[in-house]
Amino acid sequence: MSTLQHEQGLLFDRDLGRRLDAATSKAPAAAWLAAATALSLRSLPHLASDLTERGLKLHPREEGLWLLHIQAIAIYPDRLKALRGDLEGRKSKPRGHQVLLALVEYYLERDKDGLSRLEKVPKEGRNAAFFEVCGHYAMARHEYKQAARAYLQAHKLAPRDLRLMVHLGESFNALGDTPRALQWLYRVVSRERHCVPAWNALCEIYLAKGEKTLARQARGMALAVNPRDWSVYFTFADHYLDAGEYERARAALLEILDLEPREVIAAEVNNYLGYLQYLQGHYADALPSF
Repeated sequence: MSTLQHEQGLLFDRDLGRRLDAATSKAPAAAWLAAATALSLRSLPHLASDLTERGLKLHPREEGLWLLHIQAIAIYPDRLKALRGDLEGRKSKPRGHQVLLALVEYYLERDKDGLSRLEKVPKEGRNAAFFEVCGHYAMARHEYKQAARAYLQAHKLAPRDLRLMVHLGESFNALGDTPRALQWLYRVVSRERHCVPAWNALCEIYLAKGEKTLARQARGMALAVNPRDWSVYFTFADHYLDAGEYERARAALLEILDLEPREVIAAEVNNYLGYLQYLQGHYADALPSF
């Protein structure tokens, strides 16, 4: 059993092993990008960030590695701020550095600065990464049609990028176009059954439709790939919260704590638990959680 498999409880597959083995000091940027993408699709951001960090030392101008690295550290504001300073201070800028900085600002919730950076990107530099980040900003503003258009444009420029297909599924779901959302998401899992975000998005759709059996099946597929993935539990907690089933939401959140997640995730779970206590009128119990 590999160290990765032992530490993560991961259903370790040959494709992931092959991609990780190919990411060597003499390997081209594409090999590192493929390995980092495989980890990202399996919802292993901390491992992806470690790999992209090593890959960027060898290929410091590779835009795709930078994108995956930024996404992998998205929940760590201090690391994002340090990375922003690094990108701004580099004499030799990576390709698409304004898009990369816009993505950093997006995760730091500095929309004005991020959108300003996107406006600086010349038309000839508006590649798939540019339109992907534009889609993220549109989703954050609840402008779902604009988001879907941006992701479609990104998909046209990078038709094999499974992450973009997941974003398309999520944007069409937000638009209420469930058939198109399902079409995109099943296109993903038919090509890569280890894509945890796609299974999680399917789980969310089926919960909203009241198709609990299909939702549980999607959750099972996500957890079969990565039993320590906490995002699917948040999906169930959000669903139960919207339904007013506070105790079931609490049970889903406690399952995350049972996984002994990293400190930043545990803090978010405890805040969520405190909010549930507040909604139930248990104000004294809620305060310590915030």
